[in-house]
Amino acid sequence: MEILKIENTSDSPYVYFDAEKGVFEISGLLIPEDPAKFYQPVIKWSKEYIKSPNPQTVLNLRIEYINTSSSKILMQVLRLFEKLNIEDGNVTINWYYIDEDMYEAAHDFKSILKIPFKTIQVDDF
Repeated sequence: MEILKIENTSDSPYVYFDAEKGVFEISGLLIPEDPAKFYQPVIKWSKEYIKSPNPQTVLNLRIEYINTSSSKILMQVLRLFEKLNIEDGNVTINWYYIDEDMYEAAHDFKSILKIPFKTIQVDDF
């Protein structure tokens, strides 16, 4: 599979999904005007990846801020990886956060998903 790379903008995150390494990153602001349209290639790529995943898959989320509509779409993406984790047991999410709001958002996702989930405080992205 080809690498999925989407450059960040003032309202959308940087996305870098590398199937060969099994390492995926979403970072920045998650407030695109049309989240469904923005995440369409991410969902499509993820569905292809889970058909033939690496032995270990790591999702690194460095989210500065996420709005409600983006949270719903991100949950759809993470549900795909949850399915992979239930089947293979080799998915980890690392959620890096700076402030309390994103720490709480991470714990909201963590309480719903059946994926090993680490919250890691950092000073800056």
